[in-house]
Amino acid sequence: MEPIKKFPYSTAGKNYTLLSKDQQQDQDYFTFSVKKPTTLQFDLSGIPGVTASMELYLKDDFNPVPPEEIDQAENEEGEEEEAYPMQTAYGTAKGEPVRMIIDAVPDQEYVLSVSNESNSEFSMEMFFSGGIEKEETISESMIPYTLKGEVVSLPPDEDGLPVDEAMIEENIPEGQLPLTENNIKKRNEIDSLMSMLMNPTASGNLENVDPIIKQAIRFEIGEDQKAYFQTDYDEDYFLFKAKEDALYSSSFMKGMNQMPAGTVFEYDEKTKELIPVSSLTNDLGILALLLGSVGNEDDAKVIPLKKDKTYVVAVVNAGERSAEPYTLKTKKIGDIPAEYNPNNHEEAKALKIQPGTTYKDHLIYQDDVDYYYYKQQGNDEVMSLLLSSVPFTNEQLAQLPKELQKDLKFAGAIIEDTNGNMKIDAKEMETEIPFGLGDNILEMLLGMMGTNDVNTSFKAKKDRGYFILVNSMGLGQVSIQPYSLTLFDHKLVDEDVDSKLVNGVPSKPSVLVKKDEKWVATQYLNAGIPFGDKDYFEWNNDQKREVFFSLQTEKALDGVIRVLDANGKTVKTFDLYGVGDAEVGTVELDAGKYYIEVSEFDGKASTQPYTLEIK
Repeated sequence: MEPIKKFPYSTAGKNYTLLSKDQQQDQDYFTFSVKKPTTLQFDLSGIPGVTASMELYLKDDFNPVPPEEIDQAENEEGEEEEAYPMQTAYGTAKGEPVRMIIDAVPDQEYVLSVSNESNSEFSMEMFFSGGIEKEETISESMIPYTLKGEVVSLPPDEDGLPVDEAMIEENIPEGQLPLTENNIKKRNEIDSLMSMLMNPTASGNLENVDPIIKQAIRFEIGEDQKAYFQTDYDEDYFLFKAKEDALYSSSFMKGMNQMPAGTVFEYDEKTKELIPVSSLTNDLGILALLLGSVGNEDDAKVIPLKKDKTYVVAVVNAGERSAEPYTLKTKKIGDIPAEYNPNNHEEAKALKIQPGTTYKDHLIYQDDVDYYYYKQQGNDEVMSLLLSSVPFTNEQLAQLPKELQKDLKFAGAIIEDTNGNMKIDAKEMETEIPFGLGDNILEMLLGMMGTNDVNTSFKAKKDRGYFILVNSMGLGQVSIQPYSLTLFDHKLVDEDVDSKLVNGVPSKPSVLVKKDEKWVATQYLNAGIPFGDKDYFEWNNDQKREVFFSLQTEKALDGVIRVLDANGKTVKTFDLYGVGDAEVGTVELDAGKYYIEVSEFDGKASTQPYTLEIK
């Protein structure tokens, strides 16, 4: 063990390497103590080809077993209790420098381990085994490293929060170690992580609201706020008022090893509560984070805020300690869309709609739920609901900042107002027809819930009312894309209503029209037909050749083409592409008569005509 007698300290010129004789892990140990409470910063230089780490122990608890005695120790009866590090700092990539901040107290001797063993790599099994597993990776290098240690000073805590932390610090006797044991800290991290896994959007109201409102740092949107994490458990609070209904962006500039994580709360003046509005992370799901399928963590987060409301930003450090400050940056990034309707967010204020009319709106705020209401005046009939997000135009994309270019994802439900009281009663919830929500747990963990297209049908009963609810599924990601909603009553007459299928052959198939060397048909897939409508067209091929087929439906449908010969036998089925894509394909056909069947994979009806082309 190398004693560190004074600070600043450096191993420069001492030729320390992480290289073992048997190509196994290598550790170097350094001991130190302080005469008064001191904050120390240790920096380990990056080593090419090595993912390095540092671990801190109390010397009284530390009794390393020499490598040559490991096998012997494992064979002896009984096990000596393993010393757990009080703090750890792991490199996350080869050649990356490592830093550790230590709050040292007098009358304690510490041991700092520098190693080429890194436990920082997560495995996917950790999420399905109930805890974190660590994959050990060993790498070596003949290149010397440099370990530097120095005393650092942090400014006093900016807001004196959290209150319980301040009370703890005041009550710690001088010389007593103010550090939580590493295994307890890691257990808490695991609990938090698994909680996020099960419900990544959940967050609760803050407690101790009065001191937060009193002591939080005041600022105005657009003013950069620089602050420090004075301890591992420091929390910083910032308070501001929004001057207008608008879209605001928030981001962090972070110090080394830091991972500032924040949540925006709205202060309720009446109840004196802080209600969560949005997190300041762009991650969609915890599993997506592991798979790397999330946005850049440094990208600004967009949050819609309301005029004259008081907001509090709570910031904690989900990473490691740093003597460097972080900076909270905020600014206005855009206006609330002019077409946004805030007046139909309650059952009693549901917007009454009529079939055949298209309604447009936005889902901007986290708690936005748009309510629509339809009353069936005539006899029972099948109604279709078409909901679609409206894509940005190229001109809009050229003008919008990238933070505002996210696509809208939504879900919702149709609920029968059985008693007609314009309220959704508990019993009426049993009639709910949900849309936009899948039951794939992997998609939920990846943050892939919701849809941007819905085409669904329901039976509207005479003199009954129906609520249609639409809510955002962006998991905190704001989209200013509008959506359109249209209700269709399907009073169109089925084009081939008199045609019957006899031994696979249609008795009265529809006709294709020849246009510019191709045959074309445009029709509807009608509602109210058991197992879905199927349209049949007769087509004569004058010679053996490769024939191209194309079926374009509205984007909420999954069209299917089936080619039958003159005897009703299937020659080819085209069903490669899914919802939103045209179904296309080529097949070699002999000369002769053929029938072309058009259908929808799930038997859905169309609200807009499809187009079939053959060439």
